[in-house]
Amino acid sequence: MSNFRLSTLLRGPFRFTVYFLALYAALTLMLLSRLSLWLDELIDLVGTQTHNIHAVIEYAASNPGGAPIWYLTQALATGVMGFSAFSARLPACIASICSCWGLAVLARRVGARWPALYVAAFAMLPLQFRYALEGRPYSEALCLSIWATVMFLRLLGRPTLLNGLLYCLVVALGLYTQPYSVFVAAAQVIWALANPRVAARGRLLALGAVSLASAGFAPWLVYAAQLWPASPAPGVYATFRPRVLVLVLRECLGGGYPISVPVILAVVAGVRSEALRSSTRALFLLMILLPVGCALGADYFFGYFVAIRQVIFILPSMVLLAGAGVEYIAAKLGGPTATAVALLILTTSVVYDVHWFTRPREDWKTATAMLRQSVNSGACALLVPERTAQIFVFFDPGLLHRLYGEWSDLSRCSQVAVAVMPSDLPESAAIAKLLADRGFRQSQVLFAGEPTVRLFSRRE
Repeated sequence: MSNFRLSTLLRGPFRFTVYFLALYAALTLMLLSRLSLWLDELIDLVGTQTHNIHAVIEYAASNPGGAPIWYLTQALATGVMGFSAFSARLPACIASICSCWGLAVLARRVGARWPALYVAAFAMLPLQFRYALEGRPYSEALCLSIWATVMFLRLLGRPTLLNGLLYCLVVALGLYTQPYSVFVAAAQVIWALANPRVAARGRLLALGAVSLASAGFAPWLVYAAQLWPASPAPGVYATFRPRVLVLVLRECLGGGYPISVPVILAVVAGVRSEALRSSTRALFLLMILLPVGCALGADYFFGYFVAIRQVIFILPSMVLLAGAGVEYIAAKLGGPTATAVALLILTTSVVYDVHWFTRPREDWKTATAMLRQSVNSGACALLVPERTAQIFVFFDPGLLHRLYGEWSDLSRCSQVAVAVMPSDLPESAAIAKLLADRGFRQSQVLFAGEPTVRLFSRRE
């Protein structure tokens, strides 16, 4: 990597990679504040908007499966720049840009003919693009996973103690950002141990690095587990049902079948391609299959629901194999066919990204303003479900003493403002019936977005 300098980048195919990264960075930074913050982002922000580092760490620990690095970097960004959607999401955006750079390094290492195309495909993948613009830990964890892979390959090329320690450090940082990132490192070690071409010293250092990083994460796991709320019994979500496996196949890239089908077919072609060495193909394939299987197994064990973001770490390997698959298609079926496949993948990704960016969004800030307006006009505020109360209080702390629960005494209320997610139809119907039984009827929709705010008035 020592000869991987700017002068090298600005010549040949890497010139286009640099230009693309500059455009991508400008685009993502411009878009950061265009979308309103949604519920999961706000739940993280509730815990990071404090000047007490210990409180931030404790909040991260109380989130099942949470780890502190993301919370600390978000707290730092919002503390230095002030709270805004831009500052809350900036660490994720920077991580995404660094991820693209890391993928360019990986593409170069495996001998990709068109590194800029690999980087463009990776950057535009819906799952990657979404978390580049979202104030959550997944882009940051993906970045660390990619650079851990870079360090792993560097370690195998030069099995020195320093490279082993660097690999260990990046794996540990990934664990302390999103624990499921360790499954990629596990795949790398298994591959190294099974590959007779890897020097014995390289195998030993890789195994030692991942073992040491995992041991370093154990104290956090012990500490955090004491703060986790009671969770469902293991296996309660039936992780390994066929529909879950179909979900993974459909959503592994974040854009449904139109993007997952052509990419998976390209990956299959890449496994047969000679553009990559057979051992390298085996490594990337293991870095796809093992993290998916381990994530599903961990969800089953802990009784957690399956979320496709848990396997975001497979994206680099899928892109690298798919790129080799496009080269294989070019060799077997001709350049026009390969170009059509590449354009299909890129176009489908961009179309989905635009759709995702322009679809209706949650707007908790506006909903909070509507609640405040109704309270100032004399209404009581009734939240449905009550767990969202912390979000409204986050935007307007003065609402804390003006909020009512479902079973509160409403005898003194002439009007009640209800906030509910439109998708939560059963609970919305239940609260409407409860208010009707207490003599209220809906009189006005104050905010028709997500969450919806409705005003109920007592019947005369």
